[in-house]
Amino acid sequence: MARSSTIKYAGNTWGYQDGIPPAEWPREYRTCGGRRQSPIDIQTNRVRLNQRLGRFNLRDLNNINNIRLTLKNNGHTAEVDVEGRNNRLVVNGGGLPGPYTVQQFHFHWGSQDSRGSEHDINGRFFPMEMHVVTYSARFKMFEEAKNSTDGLAVLAFLFDIGDHNPVFDEMIGHMNDVRHRDDHVEIQTFSLSSLFPRSTEVFYRYYGGLTTPPCYESVVWTIFQEHIRISQAQVIFF
Repeated sequence: MARSSTIKYAGNTWGYQDGIPPAEWPREYRTCGGRRQSPIDIQTNRVRLNQRLGRFNLRDLNNINNIRLTLKNNGHTAEVDVEGRNNRLVVNGGGLPGPYTVQQFHFHWGSQDSRGSEHDINGRFFPMEMHVVTYSARFKMFEEAKNSTDGLAVLAFLFDIGDHNPVFDEMIGHMNDVRHRDDHVEIQTFSLSSLFPRSTEVFYRYYGGLTTPPCYESVVWTIFQEHIRISQAQVIFF
């Protein structure tokens, strides 16, 4: 039984509506009480232009050869694990301190379109947010990188409601296969970059941590200015 000063929680599991709530995370996970926590409210009047960051090189994310995608329910969100058969997908550029290997991507959404994303812009939240989680090529495995300085880099994309977006159909078509925690199914491989908006040239950069316990402060965050558009019906599937 996990304990806090006033509340008991069975199983020592965190959550948003069930389990240990975010306000209590630092009591159970010490690193969630650090000074470099995420997500943040991005105030555009405080943003400084840094052209030295340069553009991202995301060409490798077009590759579908020898790549396996597995959609799973991890108990908190829909996640797609990216595994390579003698191959890895690598992100370069964008001011990152070296190449980063893609581990997985996942989604955050809410019960209302006005409060689904984790990051907000000038106090405004968005219906959904997608995180492409990568780890530094300095490490052989994700587990070695996740609690190391700049060990992880997350590419974050915010969503707007718009027209039907067919590139999400493969995942949405398998949502009923992962209705329960730990359910998983292999899905048809597609180009990760096909999920992205047209432009990835402009982005916000800050240094923070994982947005869920254990909240390791090891993440180079990139939030792209241009959003992904998806239909209301597709959001409802999530």
